[in-house]
Parts: sequence; C-alpha cells; structure tokens
Amino acid sequence: MRNIIYDAVYGAVCSLAVLIIGFMLPRRWFNPDSALFAERKWENGGKIYNSLHINKWKNKLPDMSKYIKIMIAKRLRGSETAEDIGRLVAETCVAEAAHYALMILSLGMIVVWQSIGGIVCCVCYAVGNIPYIIIQRYNRPRLMRIMRRMVSE
Repeated sequence: MRNIIYDAVYGAVCSLAVLIIGFMLPRRWFNPDSALFAERKWENGGKIYNSLHINKWKNKLPDMSKYIKIMIAKRLRGSETAEDIGRLVAETCVAEAAHYALMILSLGMIVVWQSIGGIVCCVCYAVGNIPYIIIQRYNRPRLMRIMRRMVSE
C-alpha cells in the first residue's frame, strides 16, 4: 500500500512541477508549425478524432483553466481577436508538451515502486495523458483556421 501512495505523490509532484514550468516558459518557444506540434496529414484537420467521438468526452475531462484563474480560458466567447486566438494556439502547444513530459516522467513510477505495481501505475499515468494530447491536436487546427480567417479579413 505504501508504494502506491509513493507513486501517487510522485505523480502529483510531477504534475505540479510541469504545471509551474509550463507557466514560466515563454510562449514564443512554442511554434504550432514545428515538427512536434504540426498537424499530420492523417489527422485531416482534426477530423480523425471525430471517429473517437471526441465531442462527447472532451469537455468532461478536468480543465485546469477552470480552477486556476490565471490560466487562459479554453472556451471561445466570440469576442476574441486573432491575437487572442494566437495565444490560445500557443497554449495548446504548451499543454501538449506538458502532457508528453508527464508521459515521460511516468517512467519514474517504476523506479519508485520496483515491481509490477510500478509498471501498472506508470502505464495508467502515461495512458491517462493521451486524451489531453488528443484534445490539443484536435483543437489546434480548428483554432488556426479561425485565426487565419480573421487575419485575412
């Protein structure tokens, strides 16, 4: 029982550390057209994620911007400028990078609990980040299309 608590504490500390680091990183470091964040051809503008019924579950997952008011709200209200949308696009990149980092850090759970339990915690923690990455990859192309339309008008 103690090992699962250690893994839970490790996961919480990693999440908090990644959140704080994510706040501190300059947004100019996150280019949505870079190799890591660029839309892949097979994603088809995010439409591939519709086959996962993303619209049915994406708003049911916890969104830190609802709880931490200094975070940029993830909902469009209709009064945003192209600059506002650009900031939101950058935030999707930061969030995606944060969840990749958490997946990598999940490997530490195996070190904390050196048995099958650590492996199970590692896999669960890593897999738990995948839906959040999917949400970012789904939203970013849509936001970028909106931003480009606003700029071209």
